Amino acid sequence: MNPKTGKPTLRAGYAPTTIAHNLSAVYGFYSFHLHFGRGPLVNPVLESRARRAALAHRSPIETRAVHRRARLRL
Repeated sequence: MNPKTGKPTLRAGYAPTTIAHNLSAVYGFYSFHLHFGRGPLVNPVLESRARRAALAHRSPIETRAVHRRARLRL
């Protein structure tokens, strides 16, 4: 804790939410340009197909499926 402000000290590096947000923005940028046939042919941020399938239209009664995070995600 900072004695002057009472706030917790910041840890080194970026927060996981910041990393996830930036990866989502980069993924969306490349997806947009791939859709219209412009730019590079490969999206550098891979998606986790297992996660997308696990979160897609699931019933709240069913148990949650376990899935791995995509590469580069914390």
